[in-house]
Amino acid sequence: MDIKEIKAYNYNTHILIKNMGETVMAFNPSNGDMYELDEIGGEILEMLKNGLSVPEILKNLVEAYDADENEICEDLNPLFERFIELGIIKLK
Repeated sequence: MDIKEIKAYNYNTHILIKNMGETVMAFNPSNGDMYELDEIGGEILEMLKNGLSVPEILKNLVEAYDADENEICEDLNPLFERFIELGIIKLK
């Protein structure tokens, strides 16, 4: 999957997020699963929760980390695939 192809998604509003410093925990009460994310993964999860589009998320990350958009996409592709697999987001 290429995240640049994601046009729209639905965020699972039942996901509970707890920032624990360098680690972010996400809990899905509908299936009892808990996910551990690093700080950047937590930032991305918050942006998804706040309804930012994928292009907006990419722009924010490029600016925040002064990184190349293509490199960020390569890093985010597996994360977004995992978010979909775990039911955190669903593509429209």
